Amino acid sequence: MKFAFTTFGLLMVAVASDSTENVPRGAPPATLTEVLEPAGIDVSGDTVVSVWKHLVQSVETTLSQPKFQTADAACAGVFGLLMLLNGEIVFKWTMVVATGILVMLVAMSELSSLGMHQHLRGLVALEVFLAATYTASKGLDGIMLGVGGLFGLFLAAKAEPILNLVVSGHFAEHQHQLTAAWYSLFVLGCMSAVVRRGYARFLAIIASILGGALVSSAAAWIAMTASAHGKMNFMTQLVPDLKPGVEAPWFKFFALLVSSDAEDVGLFARTPSDTFQGFWNLDRVLGLSLWFLLFILGTVKQFNALAKQKAAKKIEALETTTLSKPLLEEGHA
Repeated sequence: MKFAFTTFGLLMVAVASDSTENVPRGAPPATLTEVLEPAGIDVSGDTVVSVWKHLVQSVETTLSQPKFQTADAACAGVFGLLMLLNGEIVFKWTMVVATGILVMLVAMSELSSLGMHQHLRGLVALEVFLAATYTASKGLDGIMLGVGGLFGLFLAAKAEPILNLVVSGHFAEHQHQLTAAWYSLFVLGCMSAVVRRGYARFLAIIASILGGALVSSAAAWIAMTASAHGKMNFMTQLVPDLKPGVEAPWFKFFALLVSSDAEDVGLFARTPSDTFQGFWNLDRVLGLSLWFLLFILGTVKQFNALAKQKAAKKIEALETTTLSKPLLEEGHA
């Protein structure tokens, strides 16, 4: 596992080195606009929010490449299964390597502005990546506090419509203060949970949520692709009114699970339904159902593994205490 993540980090070093090959020596540090505009992203006069939208669109364009769809779905499925089986290891090393990559990219930008030779720049970037990764692994508790805060932010954003429903009636004049308190409550609450109970169970829940979504979306993409190639003709016997589905890149199947505004894609996107249509379309219902099932299975599996580890540590501690008692008694004698 460690080898796989380290290899991925080294690959990012190579990619970053190639991307800065044509930077003139002695060039001044690049601004955000100078970095984004060569990639076809016009950020002149844009706000921070719109720049974020441009970046999201850039990621979507990359994930929409037809030749990478099989690899995208396969990576999502495998990574999701790993998170369901042992989310703690996967999540921890993902955060560690992500920290190393982020620091490495910042270092690459600084080294490029100094006009350093490409090969030397790559070597220094590799050293920075390894050092940052090692440092992050030693300070993992702090990183997990940050992850807890981000998860609280996500929960607060998803539950904010409930707050707006309450505030709009009687407390509209205090909406900003209540919204700030709302987000603080979720963020600090999740960070407190990480501190008090450790992050093993917290990671098991987070990993099961994300892993279930990845596996469910990958399964939906595989089913739609198989149907488009005539490999699921038995579906017409189960659903006589079945129409040809809507093919789409893998990330749109993932978006269908996490966003109510996402485009309807999948096996049943064109099939009329009196029960599941509109917001609760059949593809989304099936995807969410599989996601929930995988979340339950992954959480139970990882909680049981944590309970066994805890019991094993107690037995080991008890055996150590039992063995040390005769030695202490002999010493007193």
